[in-house]
Amino acid sequence: MLKRVLAIHSVPAHIVGLTLLASVGAAALGVVQGWPLWARAFAALLPWIPVFTGEIVWTYRHYQWLSLFYVLAVTQSGHFLEHVAQMVQIHILGLVGPNARGVFGTLDLEWVHFLWNTWVIVAVVLLLWRFRTNPWLWVTALLAGWHEVEHLVIMSVYLSTGKVGTPGLLAHGGLIGGGLPLSRPDLHFFYNLLETIPLVGAFVYQLKRSHDEWLKKAFPALPQPILTELTRKLHIVHCSAGETIIRQGDRPDRFYIVARGEVAVTRRGESGQEVEISALSAGQYFGEIGLFSGAPRTVSFRARTWVELLVLDRETFQELIESSGATAHELAEVVS
Repeated sequence: MLKRVLAIHSVPAHIVGLTLLASVGAAALGVVQGWPLWARAFAALLPWIPVFTGEIVWTYRHYQWLSLFYVLAVTQSGHFLEHVAQMVQIHILGLVGPNARGVFGTLDLEWVHFLWNTWVIVAVVLLLWRFRTNPWLWVTALLAGWHEVEHLVIMSVYLSTGKVGTPGLLAHGGLIGGGLPLSRPDLHFFYNLLETIPLVGAFVYQLKRSHDEWLKKAFPALPQPILTELTRKLHIVHCSAGETIIRQGDRPDRFYIVARGEVAVTRRGESGQEVEISALSAGQYFGEIGLFSGAPRTVSFRARTWVELLVLDRETFQELIESSGATAHELAEVVS
């Protein structure tokens, strides 16, 4: 589960390493040049934007609506860390005023706070429309809804009086009974803590109950519970162009579904020369003949382009056959 949530699937490992080096280098340059804190943080985050964008696209291709969940969970977690930084500045470093406004203090504006929480509540409502049975998401919606009411009151005061930093409803001096004995930064830290915890829980809850769309495309007859169980056992494999995936004569031990790219199917003739006999694209699969027959691989499979594959081992493939008569019949016809 942690690997599925935290792993970067959209780019190869060496690109992740180069991105990390670029991020550290940009932050170091900011320190040497004496940039303000927000500029150093932005410079460190900038190289990760293409990777994050790639992850959003990857999640959409494999899980569709879960991509919105992914974006919301990541961005809200980052927003919460901004509040954590502000708490450190206030309660540990003893800073006040402009020096205690988090890392991106220049964005500490009433409009930014209001629009951010509006984005959260809109995204949560959209997700509830798709994932109505997610209990953690309902908790998130209730907490984010109350937080939105707080910001609506604060915005109304700001628009009518021009005053910023007013306490709203429950901060010290607030409209409801004079508020709680909490400053506005402290109160909104707890608001974001109480939103982020159930939101991350909702994301993990839904991830456990989701299936990979490419598995569904390969086996449309499989029911949802089996698709979900098989998705947990999938391995994601990437191959560079020209890399051999299966060699003719190899022992059959895996089943593959193409999720991205093209795979060439070749056979070695009596002269020893390999001849391409077909090609596979996204949504197609291979490796089932050897697993059915137990005989050595009769052809080779080579990546034509950069390829992303969903891989099931022999035991999981056998579970797939036993779990669905319709799918077993479909595969047997393909083998025949």
